[in-house]
Amino acid sequence: SATNDLLGADPLIGLSPEKKELLRRLRESVADLDKPDDSDHYYSRWLIARKWNLEKAENMLKTHLKFRKEFVDPNQDWTPPEVIQKFFPGGCFGEDRQG
Repeated sequence: SATNDLLGADPLIGLSPEKKELLRRLRESVADLDKPDDSDHYYSRWLIARKWNLEKAENMLKTHLKFRKEFVDPNQDWTPPEVIQKFFPGGCFGEDRQG
């Protein structure tokens, strides 16, 4: 039901054999790529977002991973300035348009 979806019900419970096969095929098609997660839940998110269309889900996932590699991961080594560490010990949250 819609209520269960909002509460975070497991989208993999009761998955049809056809959808399980799509999940397997998506995993296989991107096996050589560096992904932050390799769980069924991770792959199901892409398939669900594209209404179980394998080609669209694969394209969306590959585009995301390319973006992540180019813009997100290089910033993971960033160390905040001392003033940020002193006054915002919880870290920075977000950034402005200039970066």
